[in-house]
Amino acid sequence: MDLQALMLAMEATASAAEKPVAVEVPGWGTVYVRGLTAADMDTQIGKEGQSKKHQWAAGVCRIMCDETGARNWNPDDEAHVALMARQPWSLLHKLTAAVEGDGPKG
Repeated sequence: MDLQALMLAMEATASAAEKPVAVEVPGWGTVYVRGLTAADMDTQIGKEGQSKKHQWAAGVCRIMCDETGARNWNPDDEAHVALMARQPWSLLHKLTAAVEGDGPKG
């Protein structure tokens, strides 16, 4: 594959990663998530002084969005991260599985 064709293919995957996925979560109803990009991961990894739990909860905040794909949880807002960290793993796992493509969406 030549560089131009590869760049076009990569543009398509970047656009797909930004599309919201609807997930039915018991007790919450329909919520939306979107995939993380390499840039998102760069901001997530290696923040000094944060526990793994905090980093993971902030990561879930990064995938939460509205039905248009606009992120609506702030991974730098301590109240958002703290609330996310208190949620049952089974519910958060539904969200992460949906963006990873290895779990049920509903």
